[in-house]
Amino acid sequence: MGKADYAVAEESLADGNGDVKSFNMEEEQVPYWTSCRVALSVVLMLNMAMLYFLRVNLSVAIICMVKEPTVVNGNHSMSPANATMSYKIDTDGASTGNYGEFEWSKVLQGNILSAFYVGYILTQIPGGWLANKFGGKHVMGTGLLIGIVCTMVTPMAARIHPYLLIFVRIVMGIGMGVFFPTTHNLWGRWAPPMERSKLIVFSQSGLMVGTVAAMSFSGYLCHAPIDNGWPMIFYIYGIVAMFCYVLFMYVAYNSPEEHPRITAAEKRYITQSLGTGAYKKVKYTPWLEFMKSPALYAIIAAHFANNWGNYTLVSCIPMYIRDVFKTDVRKNGLLSALPFCTMFVMAIAGSTLADLVRSKKILSTVHTRKVFQFIGFMIPAVAAVCVAYSTQVGVAIAFLTIGVGFTGVSRSGYAVNHVDIAPRYAGILIGISNTAATIPGAVSPTLAGALTPNGTQQEWQLVFFICTAIYVGGTITFLWLARGEEQPWARLEERSSTTSTTGAGNTTDVTNKRGRYMEINQK
Repeated sequence: MGKADYAVAEESLADGNGDVKSFNMEEEQVPYWTSCRVALSVVLMLNMAMLYFLRVNLSVAIICMVKEPTVVNGNHSMSPANATMSYKIDTDGASTGNYGEFEWSKVLQGNILSAFYVGYILTQIPGGWLANKFGGKHVMGTGLLIGIVCTMVTPMAARIHPYLLIFVRIVMGIGMGVFFPTTHNLWGRWAPPMERSKLIVFSQSGLMVGTVAAMSFSGYLCHAPIDNGWPMIFYIYGIVAMFCYVLFMYVAYNSPEEHPRITAAEKRYITQSLGTGAYKKVKYTPWLEFMKSPALYAIIAAHFANNWGNYTLVSCIPMYIRDVFKTDVRKNGLLSALPFCTMFVMAIAGSTLADLVRSKKILSTVHTRKVFQFIGFMIPAVAAVCVAYSTQVGVAIAFLTIGVGFTGVSRSGYAVNHVDIAPRYAGILIGISNTAATIPGAVSPTLAGALTPNGTQQEWQLVFFICTAIYVGGTITFLWLARGEEQPWARLEERSSTTSTTGAGNTTDVTNKRGRYMEINQK
């Protein structure tokens, strides 16, 4: 195997006193592209794709499921439920309408779209705690199975009663709410410090892959000549997700120590770069220290802002294009997917660059996170304003593509920062931040529906202005409070290592197994 197939890693590990210890793995030629940690990143990316595959598909499917207004000779009359402002008009002005099965009001549609996030928010913090107790692999696998079952029964639930559909979506959210906490729990035990951006961001890029797939293919499946088309979205996606579940259970393991196929060189590289403390069973969770940490509040603010923008756009792009530009649903799916293709590219490129500038010591970890966060939020903030005033569908899609695309850069900011500041508690920390960040998922689609009863561009402008304001607020907070180093309360091995008292209130920790020497002053 050539040298290009290996990562010759030279990690710089800063100890608690700011000293640096070089860690050179060149002699052992640690594999990268063929490594177990890259394989883990791939299967986690697929699982993240399934998370978004299974929750975003309804955003497109609902357009096919709900009856449209009747359009005759250019005039329109609303369906009995006064449901949607969706049009597909041929050149003669007659309706080619989508006569869906359901007469659901816009408010009910918003409630159905929001239901997933009601359940999703409930298992964020418990998901991180369960992953610490039972292992991230088993918790994530169980959550994916719940999501698959709920997806497969969605058509039946919708046809029985919309409230049953809401219940199924809540249960799906409960099952799949563990995904982010378990992913970070695994990376706290698998990701070497100077590879964190690449590995974590690539695994999270599955959300873009899932969004693109759901938006691209769902519109076509709506027109399948089987059972009115739209149920095929849920049946086919459920089958694909089952294949991903089987692959994940075969490839993923809770830590390098448990993996039966990992090379000795890779295992040494990962465990020595992280320290043995990363693999100790967590018996104490410093909840109070979490709540007092400015670094955590920086992540929460950025995570909330990111999700507000993304949840609004993911749920509302199809409706926005339909309402304002009257675009056919099949084109709608492709146009809606384009911004997320750009986000994928920007996320991967940004994460590679972020690890490069850190490894070359061009920027410190904290400055890298802040720079990438600034770029990843401020460009979308400006683009959202431009979208609000666009008068042509091509221009609107161009600005949406730029705005949503550049949010991918922010993945190398807040989204990796949990593992920077507390590797062994990263699953719980992202559970905390994602709990706050799930609120937009429950609120923003409903708010967008309430603000756009007639689907006019003027109504949609307020939706985009709100996104801009939240992006700016998240940026300012992150720049002010973010940290890049492991926090004192996160050093489990220093808490539990042999100590000696050196004076009133002073405790000196001696020799953790990573070769660091630290002095912790406890008052």
